[in-house]
Amino acid sequence: MKTLFNILLVFGFMYSMNACSKSPDDLIANDKGAADVVETKSYTYNIATKQLSPDANIQAKITAQKDISWIYTYLIREGKADSLLSILYTKDLDDKRNLDFAIEGTKFANIPMENVSGLKLMIKRADNSSDQAFISIQSFTPPTPKWENVPSSLEPDENDIVHVTATALSQNGITKIELYDDYQGTFVKVHEVTVNNDQQYSFVYDYTYRPNTANLKLVLYDGYDLQTEAVISIPVLPYDIYKDVTMSAQGTTTVTFDNSAIILPTYQLIGPCNFANYETSISFFFYNTSNGPTFYAPTNSGGVIGNYRCNGAQYAPTIPVTGWTATLFRVLDPTNSTQSAIYDAYNTNNIPSLDDGFFTGISLPSSGAPRLGTSSGQFNVETAYLIWARIPNPDKTINVLLRIKNVNSNGNQSTVTFDLLVPKD
Repeated sequence: MKTLFNILLVFGFMYSMNACSKSPDDLIANDKGAADVVETKSYTYNIATKQLSPDANIQAKITAQKDISWIYTYLIREGKADSLLSILYTKDLDDKRNLDFAIEGTKFANIPMENVSGLKLMIKRADNSSDQAFISIQSFTPPTPKWENVPSSLEPDENDIVHVTATALSQNGITKIELYDDYQGTFVKVHEVTVNNDQQYSFVYDYTYRPNTANLKLVLYDGYDLQTEAVISIPVLPYDIYKDVTMSAQGTTTVTFDNSAIILPTYQLIGPCNFANYETSISFFFYNTSNGPTFYAPTNSGGVIGNYRCNGAQYAPTIPVTGWTATLFRVLDPTNSTQSAIYDAYNTNNIPSLDDGFFTGISLPSSGAPRLGTSSGQFNVETAYLIWARIPNPDKTINVLLRIKNVNSNGNQSTVTFDLLVPKD
């Protein structure tokens, strides 16, 4: 017996439900007196998902007392003329009395299915007798899932964490929630949670900020596989944040470091063995003097540059340090009302930019070698931990901000760890 997927003349769009039966209502009395049977189910069509239930396709078994020549199928909708949906010809079938009738559910996808009542089958027999059958279809539109309490925008905290909270709602039951970010320019999934068909779910997730992320997208899926989205904007900062940058001092005859100098804004750490390749590009050095760990401006390093060690050998500049970068520093004073505002902005993650306007009212950096300590102009981890550095690069002068987090005073092997804010190119 062959399964027949009809010659469709019109469009399609459906969804179904109910049970298989062979009741007296299934009997068709044709106009020549023969009793035939159509076995089928009642179907439901989901307007939102464009799916039938309980099966994905309309199916029926037709048992006839006489050969069937063809079947015309009409879509019946309240307030609309009956629409011819398909014509089934049986001339190529071996058995024309026992038919597996089927219409694909996808055929209803482009048809307005509101107020549908079913399909009417007009059956024409070889002896010109005719019958009718009806397959019930009821349509419904499930409620759309939705988001509530979604913030319009969020910003990362000092640890680069974005605390995302929102409320998901669906009368159909929630099955899944996904979170995406767009740090690559297109949305990429970063988190997924499975929900056990709850009608309400409080979504909470600590998202770790990735540079260049401008938006987060929440996607909610319900029991009918309907989905709805919500977008949270992440203001794109005009600067990059580098966490836990560690620089080392000059080294010893037996210890060579590869992070004694830094190049900005490209952010590159180098050691004495590579100084020669970047002399005029170095933004500042870290060095240990007899007074303790110190940051050095390249143009101020003439008295110490020879103490940096590359595999035990002292470094010798290839060009005078007076031709290097003239970086200047200012350790910001938290007891000064104007400078304390920088601390407040930093600690509340509220730094809009690093342009000169952000430092209005503060004297320009003027130190070529700020060092560790507790006196005025000296930096430390506990109180005076913000350093404003002004770097005159060839294309333009940039402002950078250092947040000192740890200093390990260990002579020529001393280290400093800080977070660094650098304006984007």
